[in-house]
Amino acid sequence: MLITSLANCADQSVLEFDVCVVGAGAAGIYSAVRLANLGLNVGVVDAGPTETVAPDAVGYIAEFGDQFYNGAVDGRAFGFGGTTSRWGGVLIPHSNHDVRGNDEPCWKHISETVAREKRAVLVGLGAKNHDDFDRYPARLLPDVTGELSEVGIDMMASLFLPFRTKNLSTLARKCKANLSVYTDATASDWKIVDENVTSLRLRTLTRLEHEVRARWFILAAGTLESARSLLEIQAKYPGLLQSEILGRGLGDHLSTAVASVDVSDGKRCLDLFAPRFERGWMRSFRFLDRNQNHQTRAFAHFVFDNRNAGFALAKKVLTSLQARRVPKLRIAEIVTGLAGVSGLAYSRYVRNRLHIPQSTDMKLQLDVEQPFDPSNRIVLSNATDGYGRRRLIINWKIGDHAATQIDRIADEFVRRWNRSKLPKLTRASVSLSGQKPHDAFHPVGACRLGPSEEYPVGFDLSVNTVRNLSVLCTGVLPTAGSANPTFSMLCLGEVLCRRIGTLIGN
Repeated sequence: MLITSLANCADQSVLEFDVCVVGAGAAGIYSAVRLANLGLNVGVVDAGPTETVAPDAVGYIAEFGDQFYNGAVDGRAFGFGGTTSRWGGVLIPHSNHDVRGNDEPCWKHISETVAREKRAVLVGLGAKNHDDFDRYPARLLPDVTGELSEVGIDMMASLFLPFRTKNLSTLARKCKANLSVYTDATASDWKIVDENVTSLRLRTLTRLEHEVRARWFILAAGTLESARSLLEIQAKYPGLLQSEILGRGLGDHLSTAVASVDVSDGKRCLDLFAPRFERGWMRSFRFLDRNQNHQTRAFAHFVFDNRNAGFALAKKVLTSLQARRVPKLRIAEIVTGLAGVSGLAYSRYVRNRLHIPQSTDMKLQLDVEQPFDPSNRIVLSNATDGYGRRRLIINWKIGDHAATQIDRIADEFVRRWNRSKLPKLTRASVSLSGQKPHDAFHPVGACRLGPSEEYPVGFDLSVNTVRNLSVLCTGVLPTAGSANPTFSMLCLGEVLCRRIGTLIGN
């Protein structure tokens, strides 16, 4: 694999590939490696440098029309690895829990694709023996899953990528096929002739320009930037991309604590539901209400306010290393943290558990999707950024009814839970205050896939009316659904890569 900064290359260079992937985050790296392993010559381009940086460091400054959307700032990273340089590495699939009355054809397609492709994606990520998301809880905690099933709650197990592979740049670095990565240049202008992309103009912050020619292009720049590129194409070629919902429906998960665990049940709850390790991979538990009276999808999970000094030290060190940066530690942090490291090691390697002290405060967190709202949208500003591209205006808000909706879902969930013999929950008031509801940054909806040209992207992820341009980002999901979106996106990408391999493979 070759990594080159285009900021240091001669102006007007021409790059040629079988496939050009725009974006070096989870979607871009996974698809690029997959296509390279199929024998194609693949180039990946990204606006950031080799080490990931915040949006403003590469000249990406968004404007906000309604509420401030922190997913556009802290939820994005640019450079080799993208947001995988800072994410938690959670893998969990969308499923038939997501197939409900609204957007049923889209979610039916997504859930069926995920069910069919999940093992292939896990193999690609090095987790071939962990596709038991729905079976793991029943194998480990049969009595618990039985109790919950009787009251209409299903359990699933999420899977966390090991620390050493959370940053997917590692996946690309191990690739021995024909893969090249080009940094420090944005996709500034698309040339389309007869419904085919013939070339892509790249531009650096110093205004150097380069041209990319490829047989196929994949737009994998994340929800916001992928939508921006499609809106630029729509503005440049009137009548080509006629979808009126392009850029509309930007949504996320709204996440808040809705219940606490009774003090008398704290130890039992911790013993049952604390994250644990199996064959080096961490697993945690999710809870889904099987009653689908609510059109809005949601999932629940326990969160642990772990204030152990050793845990804080380990988290800071590992987070820095994941981003390929040297940790910056104070002497006091090291001294106080080392005292708790032995407990972490004992729990991890002897008990196969994540170390959480018994005094830790435990809450039930509810993640609820934002329903499709066309007024939550992305549009192009008249102002331009450092590359000469039109900035994004992000119109996003949490509707007035959101807290009421979450309260209603939480009331029913806690009522069902407390009918079981499991540790009792006490309802808490819902709070959506602050810039970021806890554990969000799951942007979806702005590049929705669908069965007709009403949608900007088809079920095969091709941009409608552009033959050799595909979109792979969480923005193709109609709403956030009942799971973190990255794994389902990669399952869709697995099908896309095989299709491209068949169409243009040597």
